[in-house]
Amino acid sequence: MDKKKSIILILGGIIVILIIALYFYFRTSTVAPVPVNNIPDTSTGFGNTSANINTSNGNGFGTSSNSSGTLVNSSTTQAQLKQIFSEPNAGAVIFKSGGEEKIRLVEKSNGHIQEASFVSSQVVRISNTTIPKIYEALWDKTGGKVVLRYIKDETGKMQTYSAKINVSTSTSNESVGIISGTFLPENIRELSVNKNISKVFYLMETSNGGSAGFTANLDGTQSKQVFSSELKNWNIGWAGDNTLSLLSRPSYTLKNILFSQNASGGSLEKIIGNMYGMTTLVGDNGNKVVYSQNVRSVPTLGYYNVKTDVDNNLSLSTIADKCVWSNVSANIVYCAVPKTMPRFSYPDDWYKGKVSFSDDFWQINLDNNTTTLLYQTKGNENVDATNLIASAKDDYIVFTNKKDLSLWSFKTSPQTN
Repeated sequence: MDKKKSIILILGGIIVILIIALYFYFRTSTVAPVPVNNIPDTSTGFGNTSANINTSNGNGFGTSSNSSGTLVNSSTTQAQLKQIFSEPNAGAVIFKSGGEEKIRLVEKSNGHIQEASFVSSQVVRISNTTIPKIYEALWDKTGGKVVLRYIKDETGKMQTYSAKINVSTSTSNESVGIISGTFLPENIRELSVNKNISKVFYLMETSNGGSAGFTANLDGTQSKQVFSSELKNWNIGWAGDNTLSLLSRPSYTLKNILFSQNASGGSLEKIIGNMYGMTTLVGDNGNKVVYSQNVRSVPTLGYYNVKTDVDNNLSLSTIADKCVWSNVSANIVYCAVPKTMPRFSYPDDWYKGKVSFSDDFWQINLDNNTTTLLYQTKGNENVDATNLIASAKDDYIVFTNKKDLSLWSFKTSPQTN
């Protein structure tokens, strides 16, 4: 073999080694990358196209940038993060009692209802009616009524029980209160509660494998079919008192679509879609949507204004399920944002528990597209936040830690001494 061929072979070998090394470096990287649209076409929905999306670096650390590229300083407030209830919970609510906001939750293992305060560490059991293996608990805004969903052991069917809490006070830290109520139809696939008007919207699977949607009072009375589809897998919700939201089930392999429909019935209206693994947070009577989509295998937030038809990237990498609307301003959103985000199939693997995060807490101002870090969690505050709830004045966010389903609260402003 002559000298020239030897040099070519050596160089070729070096190039192959470099390619392999680079492949494994980027494949094993655990830091969320700069948001870049990975969708084959240029459309990000039914509003504006991806030409409106910036690629500024906002990966969940320290500072981020707004749409004009201006850095926004992180907040240095000493926000308070504390665990409210250490056992798995099925759902919680913030409600007002005697001029004070309190928290009620349903214990997942036995259905017991617990009550907690923001200002003390005391947790009081207010109902000892036992219902094992609660799947989820959905509350009205008063904290006095709750819809409990659980699997009935004898039949394996999903039961949905609409309950009223009858509290009986005692001198101890535990009351002898009970719950009473009525059953909704068996095997409801999905259910959403409108807290403002005490109504439910739920889906049943039809004989042909599709779905039928019904609205009803919280106790199941005055049930009316308002929706039908050949698809059975939907994420449903309320977008105001008279509007329903329906999102075709998100998956990293599929482009899905968010629809709205009048709560009295009628045809579906496309809101936004054409994105892989899209999850949504609908607000302002359906006029504003914060969404996440897969961008290079990482969920990245965006914001779509239905009225103005403007679609913006929010420069944060998280799943929309980890966000909540402000109760003070229609233009403020609070989100839990992972410090790092391994490359998995989102949102599927997060739903299934194959991947877990450690979150910081951010505030997003949709008016000027700025993001502010409210609190950076410490090493012993390892929380993967979901099911966020904002208090009336936004001074507290209550959430479930997906790692163990314990309930936590986050104080958005400094402790007042």
